[in-house]
Amino acid sequence: MASDGKFSIDIEGILENPEIKSVYVPVWNQKDQSDIYWYRAQKQSDGSYLVNAEIKNHKYHLGNYYIHIYAESQSGEMNFIASSSVVLNEISVGDLYQGAIGEYSRTLVLDSVEDQGIAEKVYFAVWSQVNGQDDIYWYEAIANGSTYSADVLLYNHKSTGIYNVHAYISGKDGRMQLVKTMTFQVDKLPKDKVEVANINNNQGKFDVKLYLNRSQSEIDTVYLAAWTTSNQSDIYWYEAKRQSDGSYLVNGNVKNHQNHIGQYLLHGYVKDKKGNMILIGTTNCTLKLSAGNFIESMNSNGY
Repeated sequence: MASDGKFSIDIEGILENPEIKSVYVPVWNQKDQSDIYWYRAQKQSDGSYLVNAEIKNHKYHLGNYYIHIYAESQSGEMNFIASSSVVLNEISVGDLYQGAIGEYSRTLVLDSVEDQGIAEKVYFAVWSQVNGQDDIYWYEAIANGSTYSADVLLYNHKSTGIYNVHAYISGKDGRMQLVKTMTFQVDKLPKDKVEVANINNNQGKFDVKLYLNRSQSEIDTVYLAAWTTSNQSDIYWYEAKRQSDGSYLVNGNVKNHQNHIGQYLLHGYVKDKKGNMILIGTTNCTLKLSAGNFIESMNSNGY
């Protein structure tokens, strides 16, 4: 049985007979034969027959498979010849452990995954023990061969102390299978933060990431207010977009600020479910005039 969900059935001992039109092999896993699939065997040069079966033809079921062999006569009659069975092993995994430890994140790793070709995705469900699963967050793991990893962003969670991790394989049959568990310790949670992620002086663009240490149920919208002039005459309110890692991203552009260059003041806000605007952090960045820059106007500060 290969780990890609395919297996071969070799059939020997069928004597050459002109009355045999074809050889068929029905294969199934469920007792009610609800996942039965009829394979037409391919005759080989040595007189044997071969079937290349795939579990995708059997609803991705694992466990004991039943195999029957039939010879079809020239008149269309199906004659039973023999039977066999094979066990397709259940999913197996190695260790689930904590990799890199950062100020704002933890890396989780699940190695030696043998999914028999049924895995659609791998997820890590992570939550702190305090108040049950009120801060549970599902992280989609990235595959690197048989190893899967994901970065847990502590901003997505609410409490310090022991954290639970459950690793699941989401199968192509639509089922979620728990394959491993672990815990890790968090002694300190990060605070809300606003930081500049990238500046492109040539294009007059800047990216800002916002990290929120609060439950998603409390958040309505996340905004970034950006401006350069002292009277805020070029202020622009960006609505941040939530990213897959739980952070929020704003793509700033000087076109939204009268093409001003110089120092930009950046204030991050959360609008909660009650409509309150809450300042979560501030920072700044400087856009400079550079060769090839399309910016034509300068702000009143002379930048």
